[in-house]
Amino acid sequence: MIYWIVVLFLAGWGAGVITGLIGASAVALVVPALMIFLNYEAYVAIGIALAIDVFASSVAAYTYGEHGNTNLRAGLQMAAASVTGAFLGSWLSTPIPSTSLGGTSGFITLCIGIAFLVEPSTDTGKNFQEIKIVKAVKKRLQKRKHLSSIFLGLGIGIVAGVIGAGGGLMFLIALVVALDFPIHKAVGTSVIIMIFTASSGAIGHILYGDIMLTAIIIGSIGGVIGSRSASTFANLATEERLKRTVGVVFMLMGGALFVAEVVL
Repeated sequence: MIYWIVVLFLAGWGAGVITGLIGASAVALVVPALMIFLNYEAYVAIGIALAIDVFASSVAAYTYGEHGNTNLRAGLQMAAASVTGAFLGSWLSTPIPSTSLGGTSGFITLCIGIAFLVEPSTDTGKNFQEIKIVKAVKKRLQKRKHLSSIFLGLGIGIVAGVIGAGGGLMFLIALVVALDFPIHKAVGTSVIIMIFTASSGAIGHILYGDIMLTAIIIGSIGGVIGSRSASTFANLATEERLKRTVGVVFMLMGGALFVAEVVL
């Protein structure tokens, strides 16, 4: 019993830290932890992880909001579009092997982490952004930010629905790279979106899966504590320091996913 509580709490705490730092989903950490250490079925583990996501993201959003690092309108627009896209994506079928998708996603995340780590200043990728076609695309996105946020949310939702991902990292990347959000505001807005995407998934899993409420409560307590501490640190950190931290986390998560899907 104690072992069960400790595993759930630590898994939730670790997931909360990741959510508070980079606005990523708890699924990537909680699901393998529950499957490996508690022998949970994947469907049940995902349901618990998504429920933890809701609480951890809510606390992170509140903390970032306290420091003025959220864009509620953009977050709600992207959230609505992404939920719609996720339903559409889950309905679509794809011939691409899941291993290829996971490996590609991991490799891209790894490269982005390296870029954030090497160029942590606010003008990250300045030379890349000077390329004519890149400037043209960004100019159009910047000109209609609200429409762009809806379009990006829909696209990310479709991809997330097809490959079964939460989309947290993709939202952060879209906000930073495409919409030029400062890293603090990008993370704060990303966790707002995660509240809605995680809620839609958690409700479905809880309704159709045999998931213990106690497990959700214990994991969520850990998630709330981890999220609060990590998001407090993130908001007090400088732009450069937070980008370096995000870069390290991206590298670790991307490298682990790439190795798990392609090498192993």
